[in-house]
Order: sequence, then structure tokens, then C-alpha cells
Amino acid sequence: NCQLSDPFPCMEGQSCTCSGDRACMVVRSDGQTACAVPGAGKQGDPCTGDTPGECAHGFVCSSAAGCLRLCSPLEDVDGCGEEESCQTPADFPPDLGVCVTDSGSAAVAK
Repeated sequence: NCQLSDPFPCMEGQSCTCSGDRACMVVRSDGQTACAVPGAGKQGDPCTGDTPGECAHGFVCSSAAGCLRLCSPLEDVDGCGEEESCQTPADFPPDLGVCVTDSGSAAVAK
């Protein structure tokens, strides 16, 4: 139960729940977080959802849609690109979403 807003990497003098090469990441389809070693996957890169380290820090794996950027649907600036919108998958907490293209929809992250 770490905070996704924790800095990564955690620099000397910063207060972080995760340390070393671990970052706070979404590790379950319900939005559960834990400290894990992030992978390299970025928006749309393929992933299986079998392990939490497939996508980069700030991304979550959807086995159907690949790595998806995390965003906040409750903020004016949600962090998504120009042709993307921030949508909250059904099992996620209301303050956490993923960026999806405006022409498509996000599959529930696995």
C-alpha cells in the first residue's frame, strides 16, 4: 500500500516508501500498489500482466491493451496525451485511471 506519488528513484534526503531499484507500482487489477522493480514498457508496449515488472514506473499492464500510462481523472491536467483521455477501470479506485486513445477504450488492467 505505497503511494503512486512517491518519487522514483528515491534520492538521498527524500522520504520514500520504496527504496533502491523499487518503485511504487500498481500490482493488481483492483489498483493495489506495492514496491516493485519497474520494467521498460511504455504506452502500448506489449505485456502479459503476469508480473508487476513489465511496465515502466507510472504505467500499468493491461494484458489486452499493453502498458498504459497511469493518470488521475480528478485533476485538470491528467497527464494523458492530446488524443487520449483518462478513464478509470471498473475495479480501480476513483482517483486512479489509465490513459486510453479517444477512439478506443481500456481493458481492465490485469
